[in-house]
Amino acid sequence: MLKKGFNCCGDEQSGEQACECLPQALEDQVTPNGTRLLAVDRERMYRTGDGKLWLSREDYRAWSRELGLEVDPIIWFTRMGHPLPPDVKV
Repeated sequence: MLKKGFNCCGDEQSGEQACECLPQALEDQVTPNGTRLLAVDRERMYRTGDGKLWLSREDYRAWSRELGLEVDPIIWFTRMGHPLPPDVKV
């Protein structure tokens, strides 16, 4: 049974898990939520707005396109005024 409103996921869920039962706007889902370049990564990775995935630039574009609103994470970060890291090629 689907519950609505406060406590929609029950008392046993953490705050993060409880937030997952609330619908999220498409724009929030596809807005990049971070970037990283670890020694094990072959290229810079970008975190999805829901915080569930770390994707390469091309994978991010494909993932967001499948959801219905293609976003290039490099373009988004640049438009928000963030400087480009030295490893990023535009």
